[in-house]
Amino acid sequence: MSKNWRNNVFVITGQIASGKSLATSFFKSLGAFTVSADELAREVVDPKGNEILEIKEKLGHQFIDENNQLKRKLLAKEIFSNKEKREILNSIIHPKIELLASSLFTSKEARKAPLRLYEVPLFFELEMQNHGYKGSILIISDTKDIIERAKKRDNLKKEEILLRLNSQLPTSQKITKATYIIKNTKDIPHLKRRLKTLYKTLT
Repeated sequence: MSKNWRNNVFVITGQIASGKSLATSFFKSLGAFTVSADELAREVVDPKGNEILEIKEKLGHQFIDENNQLKRKLLAKEIFSNKEKREILNSIIHPKIELLASSLFTSKEARKAPLRLYEVPLFFELEMQNHGYKGSILIISDTKDIIERAKKRDNLKKEEILLRLNSQLPTSQKITKATYIIKNTKDIPHLKRRLKTLYKTLT
């Protein structure tokens, strides 16, 4: 397995409900090979896996139900208000996520694609920009729009959304680190036009 798989992968990132998943999906429709770190995380916390046992051991059995399933909402509430526990969780699941990502991005399908994209919400928080990726695409949106989208999509209260936003690096800091910045401040057709232009640049 190549150690240099990241060299040909662009990362797409952004805050909760900023539009990064929509952007990833659109890039995929244009021909990009895409991988979602969030989807890989769901695989990692399989009830039969070692990671779920480690979460129980290091963070507490209260976050695991009787079927060995992760109590996602309860854990989310805890980690977004506790930096130490958030870092513990990341240390448990992210190494396995990276292993799964490396396998996918070195596949024959990925190698044939004109663009490889890895959607990682905590890219800058985990300082992954220092891991050798080809570049990063930051999707940014207005806070008021983020709050409205997250309320509708995730059924979260405003306080819960702000807690998640405040647990991440401010957008102003991410902007200084990103290779490309896409503003999702208008309608979806406008966003797709911006993404299509960027796709042509990257391919």
